[in-house]
Amino acid sequence: MNENPPSFPTAGLPAPTSSLASRLFNIFATPGEVFDEVKASATQTANWLLPLLLSCVIGVAGALTIFAQPAIQQQIREQQEQQFEKMVKAGKMTKEQAESARSAAEGIGLTVAKIGGAVMGVVMSFVWVFLLPLLFKLLAGPILKGSLPYMKAVEMGALACMIPILGGIVKTLLIVVMGNMYATPGPVLLVGEFDPQNATHLTLSAVNVMTLWYLGVLSLGIARVGGVPVGKVLAWVYAAWLLLAAAGVGLGAWAANR
Repeated sequence: MNENPPSFPTAGLPAPTSSLASRLFNIFATPGEVFDEVKASATQTANWLLPLLLSCVIGVAGALTIFAQPAIQQQIREQQEQQFEKMVKAGKMTKEQAESARSAAEGIGLTVAKIGGAVMGVVMSFVWVFLLPLLFKLLAGPILKGSLPYMKAVEMGALACMIPILGGIVKTLLIVVMGNMYATPGPVLLVGEFDPQNATHLTLSAVNVMTLWYLGVLSLGIARVGGVPVGKVLAWVYAAWLLLAAAGVGLGAWAANR
């Protein structure tokens, strides 16, 4: 029977043998080696600080770039128009009220979208770096039967965030090129005319290959740093993703069709 290592202090551990730049790039090619070094080395603030800053910058820049595209602005207007028409038909507002709401949305809607997108990019960066590691630590104990010190989890999770950082760049480029704010690197690229009210299209949009890659690397990090079987971690992480993705698709379809 494999025995899981106990929690360990980091004060007496040696400094990392590789440079920060090497760790940031090697996470794409040899993540296991990076995580082994994180586990065996003293805690390094730079391991989580630089990925956090990069994630915030890419999140803000991506949101501002996406919502500055005329095609995306037109897509937002069309969706707003559809919602107003539904509300008028349902008797929830008059045509005059719909026209007033349309004029107000035309003036401030895109500004709100830009600000909201930028803020969400920063918020999600902090979630990835600080909140997810807390969940990993809680999982590693009673469920996965391992030991994952919080700051080690923060380092591991932040380094793994280099993948969604790259994913954010790829997604932004796809949205700009395709003129579709639902574009992601995945099977949704095979859809000719994307319909946000179509649950199948929303499901295809949720299947993001960069996300799947990130979850796999994240699972490896939890296993290596926390001392638990990687298969067990993969099962838990992907099961959680499936539940969240299904909930997101269901909520999106409900919001689009209500």
